[in-house]
Amino acid sequence: MRIQFGMRVTQIINNLSEGNPGAVKALSRIYHEGHKVDPDSDILGPFFTLDTFGIYGDKINILYMNICNGSLVHTLAVCRGLQLGLLSKQEVLEAINGKYYSKFHPFSVEFFDLITKIKELIPNFNK
Repeated sequence: MRIQFGMRVTQIINNLSEGNPGAVKALSRIYHEGHKVDPDSDILGPFFTLDTFGIYGDKINILYMNICNGSLVHTLAVCRGLQLGLLSKQEVLEAINGKYYSKFHPFSVEFFDLITKIKELIPNFNK
């Protein structure tokens, strides 16, 4: 775990991003705009999820840019999917590493099914 009690948001972003500019962009966007997509989440909730599941640096960038096509909604859906047990760490890491990429492509049926399942459990998600 890289997030420690008492850390400032900038420290958290630096630790999770490992200096990867794309990851910094994704994490900054989650911090500044994430509440618009997922108002029921703690503002740092997605950060704790990424930390808990060991998703750091270039993996965050790949998740955000390649898997989620730069979509904040899709990125937060993956985080919520992990939190809710709708996705496994293995599935997400395999997608990040190039295996099963199509399952998480933003226009795939499975991805939209994930968002639908999240909305059933968290009605305010992406309202």
